[in-house]
Amino acid sequence: MGNSSSESYPRSAGDWFQSMLVAYPDIGKSLIIMTNADLGVHQIDGLIGDVYRATFN
Repeated sequence: MGNSSSESYPRSAGDWFQSMLVAYPDIGKSLIIMTNADLGVHQIDGLIGDVYRATFN
């Protein structure tokens, strides 16, 4: 994912949702993504990953 040594990636998924928190405290940026659907793929491979890449790349 990112290049920072202090990044954090708590992820959560249930039967009907997916979420991900990414924090880069050294550069003062963070991102929280929550969906109300389980897309059937790992978070970074689906919509959440698309939002992450668009934000931090």
